[in-house]
Amino acid sequence: MPCDSPHVDTKLKVECSTSPNSVISEATLDGMMSELPNAINKLYMSKVLEESEMVVLQIEKLWRELNLIIVNIHSMLSKPPIINGFMGVLLKSFDPKVLQTAVFLLTEMDYVDSNVIQMLSHVDIDVEWIMTLFKKGVKKAMVLMYLLKPSTIILSDMATVEALIAVVNMKEKEFLEMCLSPKMAAMLLLAQVVGSSEESIASLVAHAVLSEREIEAIVGSLGAEWAEERVVAVEILLKCMQEDGTCRNIIADKAQLSTFLESLVGATDGELFKIVKFLSELVKLNRRTFNEQILHIIKEEGHLSTMHTVLNQ
Repeated sequence: MPCDSPHVDTKLKVECSTSPNSVISEATLDGMMSELPNAINKLYMSKVLEESEMVVLQIEKLWRELNLIIVNIHSMLSKPPIINGFMGVLLKSFDPKVLQTAVFLLTEMDYVDSNVIQMLSHVDIDVEWIMTLFKKGVKKAMVLMYLLKPSTIILSDMATVEALIAVVNMKEKEFLEMCLSPKMAAMLLLAQVVGSSEESIASLVAHAVLSEREIEAIVGSLGAEWAEERVVAVEILLKCMQEDGTCRNIIADKAQLSTFLESLVGATDGELFKIVKFLSELVKLNRRTFNEQILHIIKEEGHLSTMHTVLNQ
């Protein structure tokens, strides 16, 4: 099919780079601009898996090179035939690199255009299918799971919970290029379950998180740059303390509370309420000296003086 197919918008809007460090010549840019539509056409026309796999890798390479200078590159890739092409590769391929790349592109496109995940929801994919991808080594699939917004009941399956915990324990540096990291996606899903009104489900998941290694991984998120990650960590750790108070010692030992509190200046009322509950639970430690240290940190933060009054009652 020619590149002027009605399914593919081949008109690329280009922003000229004014950076003195730009090394992309006009000829190189022109070459990439013609290469991308050709690759897109191949993706949804090809019936050969190996060719489709190569095209996915080619598109990802072009994505990285062109993403900063082409405004509507996402709109070129987020057409239903192209999404179907990516899904065809995901359903058939066993190549870990290709699978990781396809998931990366789909999640990045959804970050810009939420219609992408709506298209995916019409395809035969579910949590079980995503778990199959995860078992193939595609950790980035957790972001797809989050975007699909599965129900709490589905997430409460212990195999899924264990997979979420495994991703939380992974190093963030493995996912630096993603708009939403698999760790953050996994934490958001865990928080959804521990916040469930079904107490038995919430309790079961909290106990699965209660080993020292998992607790430490979540405590580390209290100092995260992204406010939502900090609040999600608070929600999970609060439930863990309510289930087993002995984990307070691990949290108190490992948490950088002064940094955590400094980063919450712009917290909403709802977020502050959760933080108050978390801190009021944390200061139930049996170690008086440690409690006094925590209260001192809170008291020294002027904007948190109200918290200090509440916690000291």
